[in-house]
Amino acid sequence: MKKKSIFYLLASSTLGIVLALLCIGCNDNKVENNNTVIKQPEQSTNKTNKEVKAEDSGNYCDYNFHRLKGYKYIKPLLDGECECESPRFSSLKGELTSYIDNAVRGGILNCSSVYLKNLTTNEWMVINPDLGFRPGSLIKVAVLISYLRMAENNPGLLNTEITYVKDNTVYPIEEYQSDNIMIGNKYKIKDLLHYMVANSDNHATVVLENFMDMAVFKKTFSDLGLKELSFSDTSYRVSAKSYSNFFSVIYNAGYFSNASSEYAASLLTECTFRDGLMKYLPSTIKVAHKFGEWGNGINKELHETGIIYLNGNPYLLTVMTNGNKWDNLSDIIGTISKIVYDKMAIRS
Repeated sequence: MKKKSIFYLLASSTLGIVLALLCIGCNDNKVENNNTVIKQPEQSTNKTNKEVKAEDSGNYCDYNFHRLKGYKYIKPLLDGECECESPRFSSLKGELTSYIDNAVRGGILNCSSVYLKNLTTNEWMVINPDLGFRPGSLIKVAVLISYLRMAENNPGLLNTEITYVKDNTVYPIEEYQSDNIMIGNKYKIKDLLHYMVANSDNHATVVLENFMDMAVFKKTFSDLGLKELSFSDTSYRVSAKSYSNFFSVIYNAGYFSNASSEYAASLLTECTFRDGLMKYLPSTIKVAHKFGEWGNGINKELHETGIIYLNGNPYLLTVMTNGNKWDNLSDIIGTISKIVYDKMAIRS
């Protein structure tokens, strides 16, 4: 019996035709999440927390904190943001919504969701928040985070050597490929993490998966407010906003040490994929990013999340897409990223 791994979630084209008969397009792209937020208590200051002004609309929003549970005397802060979307992004949201709607009407896109967050002010916006997508290789960031959490209790872990031997894993057909590890070679775990993140190497990921503490991996999801992932669950979906939590905690360094967070972000800047968020951005812009793909022979999904380091004013952007042609999805992600970049550059 073949082992059910992370790639059980990445259906191959052969099996995908059968799955396609059960699900076409975005009809099933609804997501459940496990988000937990703690509202900031009222304080006697010049502004109460309900007086966080949505400046252009005159509305007021509560400010929500997402804190890590499981401790007796502390609750580490993972992230915080206003309960409502920023009115400063209303014009940009309208432009992106029109672009997505036109792409759907033109037949080059089935559906898409976009999440944007200014990492300096924590202002945010989201388009189609209730849509869920198959994460594909985006899950590799959760594997990275899990290993860095494991390494905090085992300082020598990342230098542990593992020999890559042939296995019986059925690997999915990939549209976007890069260099993989070689059978018979020894690799340190930190090198396997590099192959997994920078090259999206599925072989390195399987080796890491087999060596990973699954309790830590599952807890990573629940800690960040997401439904726990089971590799045998092909129905697993994640929203653009929820998935962005993985990148938020890396940037905020609230889930593990500053050194581990810096290490994770630096690995993500080495991702070789250039056919998404970075497609139309200036080559000088540094981006910490990860993409994911899924396909079944009929429908295709391409997603990417990244932290774009724009002139000292970084922002987090996640774009998830479902359509019929890889080139169209790649171009849509690139165009959305360029629209956002141009607007954010004006403010920086």
